[in-house]
Amino acid sequence: GDDCAPTTVHVVESGLSDGLGARLWTASYMLCRELLSHRWLVDGAGDVLELGSGCGLCGLYAAHLGANQVTMTDCIQPLLNNLIRSAATNFPAAIMTKVPSSSPPRTPPTSSSWDMGPIRVRHLDWAMEGGGGNETRSASVAPTISGTSQFHTIIASDVIYDAETADHLPNCLARRLAPHGRVLLVQPIRQREIFHRFADNLKRVGLRIDVRKLQPQDSDEGIHDKDEMHRGVGPYEGGYVSIRIEWLNYPASDWGHTIDWTVCSGIA
Repeated sequence: GDDCAPTTVHVVESGLSDGLGARLWTASYMLCRELLSHRWLVDGAGDVLELGSGCGLCGLYAAHLGANQVTMTDCIQPLLNNLIRSAATNFPAAIMTKVPSSSPPRTPPTSSSWDMGPIRVRHLDWAMEGGGGNETRSASVAPTISGTSQFHTIIASDVIYDAETADHLPNCLARRLAPHGRVLLVQPIRQREIFHRFADNLKRVGLRIDVRKLQPQDSDEGIHDKDEMHRGVGPYEGGYVSIRIEWLNYPASDWGHTIDWTVCSGIA
């Protein structure tokens, strides 16, 4: 399609009582811009994984940019319900074989309804990834992602916010990233100590990281405090960064530009 043509993505938001991912955060808008700038990462891709999908904006946008299959994941059931509703709204042609009406389902879908057009919705708990576990879940909730599934492109936004996520996310990436695959993240650095912990854990599992400063635009929406962020203080003491990750021993060959993996200019 035309790169300049506007793209409309519909998402379902709910109250924060359903989890922090129930609302759109600014980093998700920024990741969508990164995806548009690197459209070739997802256009035609058959195995895109979105981690911590929340409202699913970035995964849905990747599908609109031409990804043939996007697996959107989270570990909170109300968010998974919202994700499949959003998928149904964005890809209404797929609804006819999934639900009996043209409106998004307002109750949890059946086990056969977690695939919608190019979108698959799956449960994924990062805490289970380090030990190679694979949960068994009832058919009334989203199925768990296959224990052997790996992906050549992984995306996520605003998914590192405490020591626990800094420990579990690298294990998840190590299990899910295929050899020669790529990870693209957009992340606010709320605490530099936590981010350094994340970077150190990536090295521990054999992954390398490139970090670059990223500035939001005035048009960016979502939850954040622009004034605090622009001063580099408050909840975002390190500002926003764009992160590229790949295997040290099985590097990606198609980032589209040269990366000096010895320099992490975005980590202060």
